[in-house]
Amino acid sequence: GYAGSAMVGYVVGSDGLATETKRDGGGTLDTVLSTYIEPDFGVSNPSKDGKYHIIEYETILTNLIDSTSSNQWGSNEGASSSWGWYTRKLDLMSEVNVFGSTVWSSTGLDIGIDNRQYAIFQLKPEFINTDGKGYYYNYWLKAVVSSSNYALITFSGTATNTKADESVRSVRPRFLIG
Repeated sequence: GYAGSAMVGYVVGSDGLATETKRDGGGTLDTVLSTYIEPDFGVSNPSKDGKYHIIEYETILTNLIDSTSSNQWGSNEGASSSWGWYTRKLDLMSEVNVFGSTVWSSTGLDIGIDNRQYAIFQLKPEFINTDGKGYYYNYWLKAVVSSSNYALITFSGTATNTKADESVRSVRPRFLIG
């Protein structure tokens, strides 16, 4: 599932479930957090260094994919089949966060607690795939589509899916500051 993917980087046990232990170096999102987010927003007490603090939160992530299970469209190409609670600082958005509904998610487990559309995308849908200044994004979502595919947003702002090992996609993570 998403928790055991290279994007998130939890260790996958012999039972196929992602554990609560991080791999050495974690995943892609850990690199994004330490390289880009924490230097700008800080990791320590804001009263001491003048920076905001990245807030940890508890969330539900899929942690197992059954490769023969049927997804929400009835295709037996695999689907998320288990979930767990994880402590996180940074994650990818769900389809619901962006579009207000599921599009490609294999099961409802892919949504977890991310079951509301962000107001920015309701009020200004053009921000789904652009910064409003002419730069267009093509980025991954956390939705498992099948045993080999994940959902993503295209440059045109539509939802699609592609092989999870395709490295030409970007990340547009979300996090909490306080």
